[in-house]
Parts: sequence; C-alpha cells; structure tokens
Amino acid sequence: MPVPPVNKTETTSPRAAEGDSGAAGAQQTGSASKASKPSPPIAEPPGKAKLSSNHPEPNGQSMDDALEAYRLMLRIRRFEEKAGQLYGMGDIAGFCHLYIGQEAIAAGLSKVRQPGDRLITAYRNHGHALASGADVTAMMSELCGRASGLSEGKAGSVHLFWPDGGFYGGNGIVGGNVPIGAGLAFADRYNGNTSITWCIIGDAAMAQGQVFEAMQLAASLSLPIVFVIESNNPPLETDPADANHALAERGLAFGLKGVQVDGMDVEAVATAAIAAAESIRAGGQPCVIECKTKQYRGHSMADPGKYQAAAPTSSQHAAQDPISRMSEKLLRNGVLEDVLRNIDRAIRDEINAATAFAKSDGEPSEEQLVSDIRAKGRAGQTAYRRVHGEPSTDTLANAALKRQGASGGRA
Repeated sequence: MPVPPVNKTETTSPRAAEGDSGAAGAQQTGSASKASKPSPPIAEPPGKAKLSSNHPEPNGQSMDDALEAYRLMLRIRRFEEKAGQLYGMGDIAGFCHLYIGQEAIAAGLSKVRQPGDRLITAYRNHGHALASGADVTAMMSELCGRASGLSEGKAGSVHLFWPDGGFYGGNGIVGGNVPIGAGLAFADRYNGNTSITWCIIGDAAMAQGQVFEAMQLAASLSLPIVFVIESNNPPLETDPADANHALAERGLAFGLKGVQVDGMDVEAVATAAIAAAESIRAGGQPCVIECKTKQYRGHSMADPGKYQAAAPTSSQHAAQDPISRMSEKLLRNGVLEDVLRNIDRAIRDEINAATAFAKSDGEPSEEQLVSDIRAKGRAGQTAYRRVHGEPSTDTLANAALKRQGASGGRA
C-alpha cells in the first residue's frame, strides 16, 4: 500500500497540480575539451546506487538506507504540505516556495554528503534544510516568524540557515547563491581540506551571468564544488528554448563535465552524486549534475500555477512521484504496509507538534530584532561605520596619534 504522497486534505489551496516526471534516466551530456586542469572522468558506478537490497551493496547501501531515504522524502513532503496550509491561513508571511515533487534530489544528495561538506541553495530551500538535519520545530517557528526559529524569526522561509549541518541558505536572488558557493569551495581549497560544496541552482538561474562567472572561477581554480541544477522547467521562469535542452552542457564552456539524471529517482541522484564526489576528492575538476524534476505547485504560494500540466492519473502518479516510486520498491522487497503507515504517522505527529509550538511561540523581542545585523569585531565595526558615513576605528586612531604628536605627548 503506497503512502499517498500528496495529502490534499492538509492544503487549503486548490492550486496543487501534479505534473509529469520530466526526462527520465541518466544521460551523459558531454565531456570537457579544454579543461584548465586535466581531471579524471566522472566515474559512473556500476548501475544505480542500490537503495533497496537487504544486504549491503559495494557502495554500502542497504534496505536501511532505502527506508531512511523514504522517511526523509516523506518528512519533507509532509512539512511542505503543512507550510502550504499555514501560508493559506496567514501564519506564514512573505514569500514561500514549496519543494513538493523535488524531494528525491535533497534525499539523494544527503546520502553522499560527508561531515564538513556544505550545501547552498536559493529560495526553494526547506527540503535541503531538513535533509541537512535542521530541527523541524525551529524551522516551522522560523517560517512563522517566531522567536524560537533558526534565526529568531528574522530569516523566514527564504533565508533559512543552518551551518551546524553544513547548510548555508537560502537566498532570495535568482542565482545569487552560486558565487557564495564558489567562495565556500575556495575556502576549502585554500585550507587544504577534502570537503565539497554542493551548490544548488534552479534552471532559471542558468541564464544568469554570476552563475557563469562562478563556474569559470571554479574551473580555473579547480574548486571542490558540484553544481546541481534542479531543472523543474516551470514556464513562468524558463526560456522555452531551454525546456528540452541539457543545461548540464553549459559547463562545457569552462571545461566542466556534466551529467543529466532523473531527478524524480533518489537512486539516480545518489549515483550521480557519488561519482561526482569521488572524482573531486580524487583531485578532479568541479562538475555539473542536472536533475530533471517537477515542482507540483506554482512558483510560490502566491502563484496559482495555472500553467502547470494537468494532474496525472493515479497510475501515472505512482510511476512518476519520487515517494510513490520508493514506497512501491520497498513493498516489493518485503517491507510491510504497517511499517510505512507507522513512518507516516510518526512524521505527521512530529510536524503537528512543531506547528502547535510555532503558533504558540512568541514573536522576536526588540533585542532579538536588532541583533545579528552587523558582524562582530573590528572588521564589522569598520564596515558599519563606512556604510553610515562615520570615521573608521583606524581613522580615529590615526587622528589621535597625530594630536598626541602635535602636542608632544606620548601615544
């Protein structure tokens, strides 16, 4: 019995229109011709990363991994359904971009990320924050602008931030997170560690200049970064000419190899991520993974999404939806329906409890509202003074020294 992935009773908006799965299967899109540094190929592991075997495969994945991937995807789905409901009720203000339909990407990457790795994304960020280990209650409180939120209610839906789990946001600008991701990878290269930055890019951002500048920098400096394109192709944002074009090929201009995979398949995403990580940790060049996926809602909760494809039939949905696909696979491999029901029940209870807390939590205090606005320490004070036209600490110190010298005093 597959757990129904979209719970329409928990959404107040009729806008949810579930699309088809997009391009399926893994497709190599090209190879580097003029890489700034010779690099080993993105090794393709033999077959998909198996997440549905009772015995560990060569890559160490097992039935436990399959259940964990299923649990994470369902947790993201239920969280987003509740967020949509709260937005409709007015408990969440501002922008709110749901990740429903794209859960396999966050779950697939989470299986590969190692301690020290960092991930940065744009505004459709709830799923990746959850996959990074951010607390559900703190996240829901943040979305509701409450004092107990991840950022004390000041970040909201768009700018979630959880560095303890290697999650660096959350960015409201299309493509604005990509240069920051390159900077994170540069820090790792400079410090000589083996960490990788996973930089998530929406397909609309693949027409942004700063994205190409970041790719050029990453290639020229051999930065340990994987550019992951979440290609959901909503007509609202994407040039129709790009709809059927392999965006992974755009890295070839900078010598970055790319691969296109089925972003509705958590195993396919994990397989590509494993290959990319192994190549980079072995000294290879940065690379691009394009995940063909579908967002089931409009661009944001403010978008009715009338351009979305008609909802698929139940059989089509079961074949396309990442959670339904995984539940069917688990059932075929002997997992009992009661196990899946219990997972769903536990997740619902967790999210309902988090919601109840968030709605009862207080708003940020005046002290919280004005905290964390500028960096602490000398550098932050200097930057603040320059912005506000005030003399910097160095200027004040130099002026004091001159006065002391002029008066014959000792500094």
